[in-house]
Amino acid sequence: MDDDLVALRASCDRFLSSHGERAGDLLATVPADTALDRYGEGGVVADLEAEVAGVLGLPAAVYLPSGVMAQQAVLRVHADRRGRRTVLPHPESHLARHEEQAPERLHGLSVGDATMALRDDEVRTAVAALGR
Repeated sequence: MDDDLVALRASCDRFLSSHGERAGDLLATVPADTALDRYGEGGVVADLEAEVAGVLGLPAAVYLPSGVMAQQAVLRVHADRRGRRTVLPHPESHLARHEEQAPERLHGLSVGDATMALRDDEVRTAVAALGR
């Protein structure tokens, strides 16, 4: 990591995830009267989502506490919008290497084996072999 990034990270005093304070230390700073969220209904998470949506000029935003969760959500939304159940991630992608077949198990997706270079003709061949 370069020195500028190290200095920038060291200057941070607030964190949304585990890249700083320990969870217990962070939770101790939450005021006792803070409105809690209940699985997407109200509270501080809804406030954060509304604030981010406003800053970005969008009708809505969603907070996902991990990159893994975000990747799964985006993949599912993309597949649903396209009306396709086949996905073909890069062979070195996090989805292909570390997700333990979550796209198949959780979302009913068919994940192709992209062990070749991802040129257009090879993608078409791989997709055709998967039946989509």
